Amino acid sequence: MQRQVSVRFEYLAFSAALATLPVYEPALHTFHTLAPGTFDVGSGMFVGFGLLVLLALAAGMFVRPSLARRLDGRRATAVGAACIAAGTVGLVVMSVTPVPGPAVAMLGMAGGAGSGWLLLAWGRAFSRCERREALSYLALDSALGALLMNTIGTLPLAVGALLAFVFDVLAGVAVVRLLRENGETPAGSVRPVLAKSAPALVGMALFGASFQVLGGHGVLYFYLSFLVGTIVAGLAVLVVLLVAAGRPVVSLLYDAVLPAAGFLAIAVALLVPGASRGFILADALMVFLSFAAPLLLASVVSFAGSGECDRDRLLALAVAAFAGASLLGLACSAAFGPDVPARVFAALVVAYLAWCALGPVAASAFGRGAQPASPAGDACPIEDLAERTGLTAREAEVLGMLAAGRPSSYIAKELYISESTARGHIHRIYQKFGVSTRDDLMEALALGGVEPPFCAQVRE
Repeated sequence: MQRQVSVRFEYLAFSAALATLPVYEPALHTFHTLAPGTFDVGSGMFVGFGLLVLLALAAGMFVRPSLARRLDGRRATAVGAACIAAGTVGLVVMSVTPVPGPAVAMLGMAGGAGSGWLLLAWGRAFSRCERREALSYLALDSALGALLMNTIGTLPLAVGALLAFVFDVLAGVAVVRLLRENGETPAGSVRPVLAKSAPALVGMALFGASFQVLGGHGVLYFYLSFLVGTIVAGLAVLVVLLVAAGRPVVSLLYDAVLPAAGFLAIAVALLVPGASRGFILADALMVFLSFAAPLLLASVVSFAGSGECDRDRLLALAVAAFAGASLLGLACSAAFGPDVPARVFAALVVAYLAWCALGPVAASAFGRGAQPASPAGDACPIEDLAERTGLTAREAEVLGMLAAGRPSSYIAKELYISESTARGHIHRIYQKFGVSTRDDLMEALALGGVEPPFCAQVRE
């Protein structure tokens, strides 16, 4: 059963948000290119206070997830929209004229609060998508966002500021519409998926820190590297998803393409001779991290929507990792200069790539790969039941998850298929077992070891 794909304005508007998000470093570079002589004076203070508020907001929502569930209230919507507008307008004003320090700090705090509102809202929205769909949107959004930033930065100040305002309005309208659609999720813990989501969370932290420790607003090639990386990521991911389908392809992106792209970028940088090797290595790392960002984001939101943990807590943790690492990178660069933090960061990225590359191998070697669940008690194994009832390999996987009590939404996300396809597999399993409900299926599984009548009926 093929799922009909519809393009949603609300999801694509995320690219406009990335182009104007106040505390997103590439967006700040856009305003620097509009007025380089003025903007640099207060940009560090703006970023620092914005990230502090963003981190505090994410930490508060992690401790009290009920706060995130109030994002769609009228008061929260009004405050969030006002904050994102104040942050963006503040950036424009700072691009035109010097702004006193206290005013810069207040504008940065407003921008941080508005950025948190937007990020968490879109995280909640994307968590309703299956991983392939979320990955497609995020790859496209990352590439479009980079192009929009570049477009704004190459225009005259008045035109660029107006365009930024238009993007800001589009993003605000989209997030309000998304928040109205959000359903409630039960409170809980992130512990069930913390180990599985750790690589994505660490990758998001490295991505956030990269802008602070690898380059400044004046490093043109650094931001061109970001632009190249995001465009290549969007094209590569979308092509792979269009050419092939199914779980192996998505797993290949995470387990092989991601670390391979990083090691290749670093190897090419190290082979280039000359004194500028440090700058080239920074550019190479930026290409890799911007390439990885859509994959990491898609991984986080798919875990958030899996039903295994509290969605809002995991999203808040991801935002906190991004903001906290950015703050740490900003502080290290201010304290030690650009060279030492950049070298330490490069070593951390290499260690991260080794972890990504060797993690699946280690999990397989120690027998921690996913195995089909078997029903409790004296029931016969899932493999035997599948063979006796004529189930396909995919239906056997679904049966194992059904036996473990997983809902169809979880099965769809775990197997990277649409929920309607998962329900189709479940319906065919019911037919082959001669049952009509999940309770009947569980009873049939419990009787599987004593040759129940339904097995004979299926064979006939």
